[in-house]
Amino acid sequence: MNGNIIVQDSKIHGRGIFAAREIGEGEVIINWAECKENLTEPDVEKLSIEERKRVSVIDGQHVLFKPPACWVNHSCEANARGTGGRDVAMRIIKKGEEITVDYLLENVPDLNLRCNCSSHNCRGILRSPVESAAK
Repeated sequence: MNGNIIVQDSKIHGRGIFAAREIGEGEVIINWAECKENLTEPDVEKLSIEERKRVSVIDGQHVLFKPPACWVNHSCEANARGTGGRDVAMRIIKKGEEITVDYLLENVPDLNLRCNCSSHNCRGILRSPVESAAK
């Protein structure tokens, strides 16, 4: 684990990633090359339900995130964004603050999640656009 983050219990969900120091806007927090695996659709179908929760579709490729990236929780007021194979700070993140992304922007497949972020703009329930259209 790099010196920028620590893993600890989260009020949002289970475990989370927290800033070990102040992180500046635009700064790379996690490089996915160190904690991801590209999968085919048949590979994804073989995963357990828990493992599927760690899969995102990025540029048409199924990506299984491993620690520490798999512990980045959702917030409707996220402070980071997945881009260019990395999680990058969208604003200054204070030391001790949980690092979060917006799962709707991260293309998490089969998303159907009750949000626990407690932000003022909380959506309450998160559903993948395809799933939302089917309901």
